[in-house]
Amino acid sequence: MRGPNLFVSVGNRKVSEHTLNDRIRNLLNLANRVAPLGFVEDAPENTIDTPETERQLRDLAAAGIVLLKNESNVLPLDKSKSVC
Repeated sequence: MRGPNLFVSVGNRKVSEHTLNDRIRNLLNLANRVAPLGFVEDAPENTIDTPETERQLRDLAAAGIVLLKNESNVLPLDKSKSVC
């Protein structure tokens, strides 16, 4: 899908060949890591849009939200100071 646009971007030097090679290497490494999970190479992409899936996704998103309290007025953090 992105092939033609990427070809033009490399030709126009908006994307270097080195960057492209790095990204492809990352994708191939990911494919090699997940291969043992048994994914089929040319399996069609699809979604399961059900109320149950919607609820699960909403619950996951809610569980990932962190509420910060600005106790002692420490926020915003000072960029010049180390946090660690």
